[in-house]
Amino acid sequence: MIYAKPSTALVVVFRAYLASDHVTPATGKTIAITISKNGGAFGNPNAGATNATEMSSGFYKVTLDTTDTGTAGPLAVRGAVATVDDVGAIFYVGQAPADLTHVAGTAVTAAAGIPEVKVASIAANAITASAVADGAIDAGAIASDAITAAKIADGAIDAATFAAGAITATVIADGAIDAATFAAGAIDASAIAANAIGASELAADAIAEIADAVWDEDATAHQTGGTFGQAIGDPGADTTTIYQSVVTDAAGTNVAADIIAMKADTAAILLDTGTDGVVVAAGSKTGYSLTATTGLGNQTADITGNLSGSVGSVTGAVGSVTGAVGSVTGAVGSVTGAVGSVTGNVGGNVTGSVGSLATQAKADVNAEVVDCLNVDTYAEPVGAPAATSTLRAKLGWVFKLLRNKRTQTSTTETLYADDATTADATSTKSDDGTTATRGEWTA
Repeated sequence: MIYAKPSTALVVVFRAYLASDHVTPATGKTIAITISKNGGAFGNPNAGATNATEMSSGFYKVTLDTTDTGTAGPLAVRGAVATVDDVGAIFYVGQAPADLTHVAGTAVTAAAGIPEVKVASIAANAITASAVADGAIDAGAIASDAITAAKIADGAIDAATFAAGAITATVIADGAIDAATFAAGAIDASAIAANAIGASELAADAIAEIADAVWDEDATAHQTGGTFGQAIGDPGADTTTIYQSVVTDAAGTNVAADIIAMKADTAAILLDTGTDGVVVAAGSKTGYSLTATTGLGNQTADITGNLSGSVGSVTGAVGSVTGAVGSVTGAVGSVTGAVGSVTGNVGGNVTGSVGSLATQAKADVNAEVVDCLNVDTYAEPVGAPAATSTLRAKLGWVFKLLRNKRTQTSTTETLYADDATTADATSTKSDDGTTATRGEWTA
């Protein structure tokens, strides 16, 4: 009996013979396949009605799927067609036969019909270095990628895995471990555990030694562009570095020489302005005076503080001036004191008396008055003006009385607006035979 692995596809091969003589291979036949699982009735395989596929010279084959082999026990496969002897095969789906269940007198188990051999079933020292033929295990005997990091369990190889003293300098051949031993990129930041190299892993004086080695290193061999060594510079090489920028390429001979030159220039400025040795109080500009020799001459900058004394002339805007000013050209916000003459506009108010108006000013005033009388128009007053009304209202009322429509009854006189419809004011009338009386106009 042939054993079949449970729930595993199974290829069944058989040879068919003609029923006429039982020895002649039957070729070109359509042989229907049925199966019986664990003594059950014959029926179609799981795939349905199935015919065997002819291979050659009367040999045929059929493939049963995992469902067909999914029932433990005998599995009978039958092929039948007219003029051909029935063909078939019998398999046993399940565990291997009893004579394969023991190895060297020790019981073994089977997984899915395949015997499993445990380490306990192998005699002690059965596999040793002397038992393995010389060269039996080498790179050629191990499949490609058979041993990779993924195939080794996490933590399977650690310090406890090796016997004490198993790896020492004498055990490792001279030159066995060098740069060529490691694959490119085998040792990088990701290959080193976090904190693998820290203060606790370094000797007490290791950090100091590293620092000393870095700072004492000759910069000549470390002048690659963009590196710290190149930025610091090499006084010997004197390349384009901070050293060169500070010492060689400064505006003068070097920074020190430039500072000396600046001090000399400052001393010359103090001498030219007459302020050498003058101490000016904080927030004040009254600590010294300017003579004709050291005068400022003409100034175009703004003076934000106050000037005490006389100023010949000022061109531009002046915030405030206290004292006498000869003449001012430009806008002046306010002036306290006497002003001789002003050329330009006065944006603010003038408080005090104005001595006289110039000819043009008089003409301008006269023109405005004439404009009020001869150009501007005014609407007629509504109702009778009060006794203390403006001159314009009173003149308008007189014009309205002379121009507009009026009506008279025995007791009332009515004045109408310009539309001759709207009664705008009235005045009562009376006569006692001796005196005729006209009352005031009222709205």
